[in-house]
Amino acid sequence: MGAASPDGRFICYTDWDTGDLAIYGVKTGEKRRLTGQAKWDGSFAESSRWSPDGRFIAYTWDKGITAELCVVGLDGAKPRVLFKGSGYPSVKDWSPDGKQILAVLYSERGEQSYSLFAVSDGSVRHLKKIGFPAGYMNGQMRFSPD
Repeated sequence: MGAASPDGRFICYTDWDTGDLAIYGVKTGEKRRLTGQAKWDGSFAESSRWSPDGRFIAYTWDKGITAELCVVGLDGAKPRVLFKGSGYPSVKDWSPDGKQILAVLYSERGEQSYSLFAVSDGSVRHLKKIGFPAGYMNGQMRFSPD
């Protein structure tokens, strides 16, 4: 959390009063929650990444035992859930064209799958499965610029 937008105008972060994904305007000082949770209920946004064009943020909505992969725009529209089910997705990067999200999907058994999620419909393609324990180097995963 705390990443700057591609144009440097905003910083995204977790509002720990509510658990919401929020942005901070660097020049204006304005703070705005993007996910609209009214009060803290134990769930919260984490693992956020800006889209290449800076119009969207992909994030993990942590619900304790499970989590959802979500995308929200800066336009005020409601967040969209791309993945909801068995496992825990952790967002790592956006494809340069903004059409896919690279994430690590943790299974309930502790296995990991490097996976691509389509932004358009949430369809998933598992790239590589890694058994338990897989280590912590997955935090370094990124798309190449091309």
